[in-house]
Amino acid sequence: MKKTLKTVSALALATILALSLASGNYAEPSEDINESTEESEETASAETFEETKTSSEKTELNDEVVYVFTDSDGSVNKVMDSVWIEDGTEEENENNTEYDLPVDVSVKYYLDDKEVKASELSGKTGHLKVVVSFTDKKSEDCLINGKHETVYVPFAAAAVTVLDGEKCENVTVSKGRVVFDGNRYAVTGLAFPGLYEDLGSKLDEKLEKASDKFTKADELTFEADVKDCDFPGMYMVVTNSIFNDLKLDSSEELDKLKDDMDKVNEAMDSLMDGSSRLCDGLGELLNGSRKLEDGVKQLSDGLNTLDSNSKALNDGATQVFNALLATASEQLRAKGLTSESLTMANYATVINGCINTLAGTDAAGTARSQVETAVRANTQAVTQAVTQAVRTEVEAQVTAGVRESVKAQVSQAVAAETAAAYGITEEQALAMPDVQAVIDAKTDENMAGDAVKAQISAITDQKMASDEVKALIAAKTEEQIQKLIDDNFNSAEVQGKIDAGNQAIASGIETLKGLLAQLDSYKTFYNGLNAYTAGVGKATAGANTLKSATPDLVAGVDRLYKGEGELKDGLTKFNDEGVGKLNEIMSDDIEGLSERFDAISAVSSEYSKYSEEDKDKAGVKFIYKISNND
Repeated sequence: MKKTLKTVSALALATILALSLASGNYAEPSEDINESTEESEETASAETFEETKTSSEKTELNDEVVYVFTDSDGSVNKVMDSVWIEDGTEEENENNTEYDLPVDVSVKYYLDDKEVKASELSGKTGHLKVVVSFTDKKSEDCLINGKHETVYVPFAAAAVTVLDGEKCENVTVSKGRVVFDGNRYAVTGLAFPGLYEDLGSKLDEKLEKASDKFTKADELTFEADVKDCDFPGMYMVVTNSIFNDLKLDSSEELDKLKDDMDKVNEAMDSLMDGSSRLCDGLGELLNGSRKLEDGVKQLSDGLNTLDSNSKALNDGATQVFNALLATASEQLRAKGLTSESLTMANYATVINGCINTLAGTDAAGTARSQVETAVRANTQAVTQAVTQAVRTEVEAQVTAGVRESVKAQVSQAVAAETAAAYGITEEQALAMPDVQAVIDAKTDENMAGDAVKAQISAITDQKMASDEVKALIAAKTEEQIQKLIDDNFNSAEVQGKIDAGNQAIASGIETLKGLLAQLDSYKTFYNGLNAYTAGVGKATAGANTLKSATPDLVAGVDRLYKGEGELKDGLTKFNDEGVGKLNEIMSDDIEGLSERFDAISAVSSEYSKYSEEDKDKAGVKFIYKISNND
């Protein structure tokens, strides 16, 4: 019950407020709508009401809120009043069956145009129509325009229901809005019990069909195509507060109406005076139309002669254009700029493409690419030279290493031999001056031997085959190639060719722009000529049509001239029977309408409470929960 009251207050009150202000905004349907229907209404308590009051009623100027629970057909089975809950008298009123509600609600259900009970709808498929009718039971006797009349308390009744988007489609409401969020339809409708009795039927006595705006104002119809029907019931808010200020400032507004009627009368006098002058003007128009007929004949004959030469002009212009395009195509192909043939449709695109191609040409880049290609053609020779240089360096390193090894062996042998001969130590022998000379001589002798030379060659071959030396050769080769490329590119010969190429590109671009401008100029002339000849053709056709229609024009003006008398008589009749009647309605009826609005507003303002225990509430509103089953 707690969720039910919160949902009704938030959703239904927002709905009546939005609709009564003609707003396009709606309270979004809360999922609590379906959840709340599962809770028992019997658990309502003062605590529940206080929570509900906190969430909604504080924004409603402390109104008295009457909760009405009905069966699916609108039959009331329980009423709860916020005043009773506050006073603690809720239980005392639970068994009261004399509810004396100001508005009775009747709900009828139709499936495929056959009336059924709500309980019979479950699981059904077809076209569902739900008709909600309201009966206003509150009225007072009022004196209006010197007569006693029954004036009903006017109410605005807002109904809202939420339909499953998977089970319903083609959802409509007779007076209201339907909002679909992709899953559910929020359907809201607005009715006005009592308004037809208070206003519509009275207007019908004075102005024809005025009551159409109020007919069925006390009824709402929801319709939808359903499958596996599961109608969720609905909630409604009924209130009269929006009618409490229906005031019409009769003195000021009626003065404006009278001023407007004076303006209408003055305009009518001017219109009738203008009718007489119209007759004179039509006589002059008739004479002029006869002269026009002669002029149109001459114009038509001249245009026919001119139009007969249009085809020859167009054909000649086309031949010239095609010749210009053919010449330009040959020039572009000769320079290797394009292989396409220029046409009227593509010449601008092709020439602009050629211009872009030339503009994007990099003379320096092209020259460098050509130099690099020439240099890299000799990569093998460069590689061989680099390899030989690297081998020489590697061989020198290997020779130095081998010599150190050989010298060490010779030194050891000479030192031992000398030490033995002189009876000294090997260290002392090595320190002798002549010994080092002997060591160097024997080392040179061994290095010249074939064995040592073979050893040096083998070690050199081994190192040359290593990845390290191969990488060194590749790096040195590329370094030498880049140096050759730079040297050749920066030569005076190549730089001169680059300058000449840039000049040729600039000259070619200017030539192409000039060609494009020439073709554009001729195309402008060509299109203008076509437009001219087409215009001549249309003018000729129009002149011929005008020529054939001019007799009818002259005859029509003649009939118009003769019919002016009938127009004058009609204006006189309109003034006597139309404007005069409008003056009568304004003086006799509009002032009475002001009193009727005041009476309706007064009756509405006096009905401001439901419960006798009302604690000075600002007003009263009725919230109905229509059950979805019997």
